[in-house]
Amino acid sequence: MRVEKFLNEEVTEIGEKPESRLVLFFISISMIFLFVGMLFGVIGSLQYIFPAWLREAFSFATVRPLHVSLVISWIFTAATGGVYYYIQDITGRHVHSIRLAWLHAMLLLFVSICTFVAYSMGKFGGREYLEFPPWLGVPIVFYWVLFMFNFFKTIRISLKTAPIYIWMWATGLVFFLITFLESQLWLIGFFGENIIRDTTVQWKALGSMVGSWNMLVYGTAFYVMEKISGNSNVANSKQTFFFIF
Repeated sequence: MRVEKFLNEEVTEIGEKPESRLVLFFISISMIFLFVGMLFGVIGSLQYIFPAWLREAFSFATVRPLHVSLVISWIFTAATGGVYYYIQDITGRHVHSIRLAWLHAMLLLFVSICTFVAYSMGKFGGREYLEFPPWLGVPIVFYWVLFMFNFFKTIRISLKTAPIYIWMWATGLVFFLITFLESQLWLIGFFGENIIRDTTVQWKALGSMVGSWNMLVYGTAFYVMEKISGNSNVANSKQTFFFIF
C-alpha cells in the first residue's frame, strides 16, 4: 500500500506548485551544463592553435568528450525541465509523482558527476558521443523510464485528440529509450565483435537519438508559440500532423 501511494502521489488542482523547485533544478543544472560545456569547447579550440597547451594535464582527447557530453546534456536537461513545467500547465494538474520526478533529477545528477569524473580520469566506454562507462547506462534507462511514467500518468490525454506538442513529447520520450537501448547493443558479442554490424547499429541509433531530443525541444517550441500567439490552430491542424509524420 505504501509503495502504491508513493507511485500514485497526485494532486488534482494547482495551487502552490511543488514542481516549481524541480523545474528550477533542471533548468539550473542545464545552464551549468551549457556554460561548462562552452568552456571546454573554448579550451578544445585553443588546443588546435596551441597543441602543447594542457596536453599532459587535460588533453584534447579528454576535453572533447566533456564538451560534447555537456552540451548534449544541456539540451536534454533543459527540455526535461520544460516538459515537467508545461504538462502541469496543460493539464491543470501537478506532476503525477513529484517524488519520482526528484528521483529522476537525483539520478541525472549522479550520472553527470560520474561521467565527469570518469572522463577526467581518462576512463571511456569507447563509443562516439556516448563515451561514458557502459554501466552508467543502467541509471540512465531507469530515470528515463521514471520520466516517461510521470509524463503519461500526468497528461492522461487521448492521443487521438492531443495537440502536436503532446505527440512530439511522447514520441521523443519513447524513441530516446528505444535508440539508447539500441546504442548499447555493442555490449552483446553478436554486434560488438563484428565491426560492420557494430558501426551500422551505432550510427543508426545515434542519428535517431538526435531526432528524439529534437522532438522534446520542438514540442516545447510549439507549445510556447501557441501560448504567445493565443492561436491553437497550428498545433491541431492536419497539415502540421502531416509534416511531423
